[in-house]
Parts: sequence; structure tokens; C-alpha cells
Amino acid sequence: MKKGGAEKDTKPRKKVTYPTCNTRSSPKALFNAMSCLTNERKRCLKQMGFERYINFPIVELPSTLAYHVIENFHTPSMELRLQKGSVKATRQKVHDILSIPMGNTKLQDLEQRDANDPFIVEWEAQYSW
Repeated sequence: MKKGGAEKDTKPRKKVTYPTCNTRSSPKALFNAMSCLTNERKRCLKQMGFERYINFPIVELPSTLAYHVIENFHTPSMELRLQKGSVKATRQKVHDILSIPMGNTKLQDLEQRDANDPFIVEWEAQYSW
């Protein structure tokens, strides 16, 4: 018996394992996005149930997070379904987050860039360690 009459819990705890998904992407874009959140974006994250991630130092992409996104993404509606609602993936949101152009030009129709093009250099730099 412990002091005060309470017994020590000696039962072995079960280890909980979660499914994972391996990814080859860099966490840099997510880190940059999370490090400069506006108050409005913080409010939105709280409403969606992601409040605990607002000041979370993201230095790697957790494989369980990748699995969670894959499992909860509803392709027909293009929505990430969460406990407190859903986030619809739209052209505008993809543009806002990833700066991908929204024009009517298909990627296949764009001219190929040289390997030393400043855009290519900057893009590759975000994935180099």
C-alpha cells in the first residue's frame, strides 16, 4: 500500500499502435505555414479540432498524420472529414496554400524549364537537407 491508502497500479499497460503511412515529402512547407498563422487561421484550426497543433514544432511529418489524412479524405466530395466538420479541397484553397496557378493552362502545355531555372532551384532547395 502506498502512503494515504492508495494502491500502486501494477498492471502492465497495453501498447497502442496506430496505422502509419510512409511519405517522401519534406515538412518544410507545413512548418512554414504553421509558424506564421494569422489569428483568423488559428481560430479556424481551433474550430476544426486542430488547436493542439497551433504551436506544435513540426520538424517531421508523422506517418500517423499521413495515414489519418488518407483515411479521412472523401474523394467524391474532395473533403477531409474531421471530428468537428470537414475541409473541402478547392482550386482556390490549393492555390492559396501551395501557390499553384489557377489558370486554364494544363501542366502538359507549359514549356519545360531548364534545370538551373530559379523556380526549379528554389523548389528543389526546399527538399534538400
